[in-house]
Amino acid sequence: MLSILISIVFSSFLFDSSSSYAFTTNAKMPVCMRGTQEIQIDNARVIDMKQKTANQYHDRGFVEGRVAIPPTVQGDHVHFSLAIGPAKKDTVEIIYNFDTDFGELAQGIRMGDTVVVCGDYITSNAPAGGYRASPDGALIHWTHWNPATRAGSMNHEHGFIMTGSTLSGFDRAPEGSWDGTVLQPRGGVNRPENGNHSGNRGKRNGPPQRKKRHYNGGGSICGSLSECGGF
Repeated sequence: MLSILISIVFSSFLFDSSSSYAFTTNAKMPVCMRGTQEIQIDNARVIDMKQKTANQYHDRGFVEGRVAIPPTVQGDHVHFSLAIGPAKKDTVEIIYNFDTDFGELAQGIRMGDTVVVCGDYITSNAPAGGYRASPDGALIHWTHWNPATRAGSMNHEHGFIMTGSTLSGFDRAPEGSWDGTVLQPRGGVNRPENGNHSGNRGKRNGPPQRKKRHYNGGGSICGSLSECGGF
């Protein structure tokens, strides 16, 4: 009787753990949104932003590439480098938060694997506010769905990572998020709607900035943890 009870408790623990919010296999690819507009995979645009925009420039990124540096765990984030162009410097750092709100990243991502990433792009080619730049000079973060449960998280559209037919970061998203019929409310990030990049960082209409600044895991600086939105 005791062994049965232990088995039930153990099974319940597994169901309630982060494994219940894991990646999705045999999945279709969700749309990648930029405000109210669906965007397509465009490596050239991200490379152009990396080369021409100022440090800390924010936009959206939707890319497909091959893993140049395999994933490493840094705190509760996974970082890896993705090659998205023919030149050696045509890389972007990918950051995934494996918090239980967002789900686990698919296991077994290796050097050379093809990966599709949708998320928030940041030019990060120089230290800012006392923090290091991204090793790749640019990064894409918020590569998972946005539950909008955290202060400041309204500044982010949904993101995701696809490795083959395996989808990470989107298994708990509402059904309408897959085709863009349900949009995440925006919190005031100003982005150029015509696709041009001025090199200026978009301004946030969020809470007042605090004197102490926080590193978000890849070179971008936020005025407060609530402004960072948890990443």
